[in-house]
Amino acid sequence: MKQLELAVAADGVSAVLHRVMNASWNGYRKGRGMPTTKQTFANRTEGPIYVSVEPWPECFELEPGEKMTLSWNMPTDGDAMLVEFINSRELVVWPNGEIDDIQYLMNGEPAPDRSWTLKHR
Repeated sequence: MKQLELAVAADGVSAVLHRVMNASWNGYRKGRGMPTTKQTFANRTEGPIYVSVEPWPECFELEPGEKMTLSWNMPTDGDAMLVEFINSRELVVWPNGEIDDIQYLMNGEPAPDRSWTLKHR
């Protein structure tokens, strides 16, 4: 199974794309289930950052050292995600594919309840 990791960094915010596997589409065609992809965002700054997930109005605040991972069924073609850097503290992400059952993880734990739970304003 092939794995490609792509790292994008801007002002201490890193995004790592995990498990983009061309081989997984062969498994899907053979009835093994829809292949998934993951995108992890790590806050390596000294203050909070904000990650908005569209098209839903979800917004997550990441404290320094926290990581947020999104996991969803990947698209059959095209980009798995568009990341827009609004400024050094704000990202807007647009996952592509079957995103109705997207999973939100904070530091490896399920965290759908963290959306719009903001400590800083």
